[in-house]
Amino acid sequence: MVVRLKDYLKENFFSYLLICIFVGFILGLRYRVLSFLPDTIVNRIILPLTLIVVVMLLVKIINITLQSYFHRVSQKGRVDETKYAIFTKVIIAIVYFIGFSFIIYSVPELRAVSYSLFAGAGILAVIIGFATQQVFANIVSGIFLALFQPFRVGDVIKVGEETGT
Repeated sequence: MVVRLKDYLKENFFSYLLICIFVGFILGLRYRVLSFLPDTIVNRIILPLTLIVVVMLLVKIINITLQSYFHRVSQKGRVDETKYAIFTKVIIAIVYFIGFSFIIYSVPELRAVSYSLFAGAGILAVIIGFATQQVFANIVSGIFLALFQPFRVGDVIKVGEETGT
């Protein structure tokens, strides 16, 4: 079942209104408009929790928007919806990664540690990438097969001397 964003927001209007008020309150704390709490509580606890809520809300809105859009497009063009599921998951993973980066950057103590962690992760990724080139090539090939679907169930395929469905 595809949920339309307009219907979803109607049903959850007051929840999102409270979240927006909460985010505004936290941003007010962050920028000293309302500075009755110590800076350490705001920077270490409240701001990261607010960012988590904002990222989760953003992911939900993006997911509903993309699903309803791809549902409409696939109905008009008679295209299989599974092709778009991979695209939606990649977009959501990117949003989570960016949100996670903002959360780490918002906490001063984690900011210094994150530089060395990201540098180490980059070096580790290069090493693992060289070690598993063939595996990643197969994964990318599988993704391309899922996206472009050069053949479907029931098609007759001939590879060399072998023929099958």
